[in-house]
Amino acid sequence: MSQRPLAAFALLCALGLPAAAQTPTPAPTASQAEQDYLAELARVEAATAPQSLEPLLEKAEAVQGALMDIPADMGGEAVIERYSEPEFSALQARLRGIHLQRGMEIFVQPLPAFFSALAAAHGRPADQAYFALYQAYWGEQLFPVYMQPRALVVGCVKYGDGLLNRLYGDWLRYAKTYPEAYRASVQQMLKDFEEVFALGTCACGDRAGVVRELQQFSREHPRSPAAPAATQRWRELKAHTEKLPVSCG
Repeated sequence: MSQRPLAAFALLCALGLPAAAQTPTPAPTASQAEQDYLAELARVEAATAPQSLEPLLEKAEAVQGALMDIPADMGGEAVIERYSEPEFSALQARLRGIHLQRGMEIFVQPLPAFFSALAAAHGRPADQAYFALYQAYWGEQLFPVYMQPRALVVGCVKYGDGLLNRLYGDWLRYAKTYPEAYRASVQQMLKDFEEVFALGTCACGDRAGVVRELQQFSREHPRSPAAPAATQRWRELKAHTEKLPVSCG
């Protein structure tokens, strides 16, 4: 069994970087997080006026964290692994809008399609736009669409077809249109993309595809914090083919 990493850890592996140690912070128990999420979901669905879905997403992520937590006294197992099959099935039935996975992969993920539909029915324009991007980012497989799963590593990055640049541009436009909405999440998303452009070495394709994607980024986003590093990188890739590997084993 393996735990599917959260987006930040998946990004680190795609970049070829070690995951930094994080200071533990108190987290809600699974039952508390579940109750908070379901109460907020009921409130949103009962509302007759447009609602912000930010609190609901935060509570869904709290459920995610609580179920994926690995307490010291549980022998290395995540909380979600300790449910019996009947308990697990009942939990999945209760947690509408959150996908629970056990087996070869273990993960908990807010469902993009569910939240997108909820935003269309009860959200504000900022919520509708956010979850349209959120759904486009995660795709049907609940894996970042610009990455390709691999057997021995978390995933490689699909440089070369312009997808990274399109997604980055979409999130930039969202940040400019709705600067106060989902602010921390959007800024983290942009930072993640910028690190892929500036630092990523785990490419699915060849060197030419990486160069092409980075050149497009340099042209279209010259003011990005990552632009200088991305420009330097594609120039090095062209001039010194042995200097920076672009594939991951």
